[in-house]
Amino acid sequence: MMIERYEDGRPDPRAEEIQRNWRQWTEQNQYRLKESLPVIEGDGAVLIEVFEQQEKREQDQYLVFIPQIPYTSGDSEKLFLVNTEEQLHFLLDSLPKMIRVGIILARDKMQERRSLLN
Repeated sequence: MMIERYEDGRPDPRAEEIQRNWRQWTEQNQYRLKESLPVIEGDGAVLIEVFEQQEKREQDQYLVFIPQIPYTSGDSEKLFLVNTEEQLHFLLDSLPKMIRVGIILARDKMQERRSLLN
């Protein structure tokens, strides 16, 4: 899983700690599920999860989890640490579009590989 700060795209220094069990880390740091956004493209689906920090802080107010994109190999999970509601809205506006494209490209690549095997 890749963990990065949305603001500057850099890996978070706590990444190793968070990766051990990110859901447990989220709960221990008082994040609560705010919303789940399904993204569906054909027969592929992804559920974006948005968590909000219960204590108002200036940094890392939100976490956005993107699970592995269907038809991909390797680890494509991503966890964004987001500071402001404005950044969150921008991210949530663009993510579904990017995920749909990712599903389409991965599905096309998988179908191409299958056709080469036949």
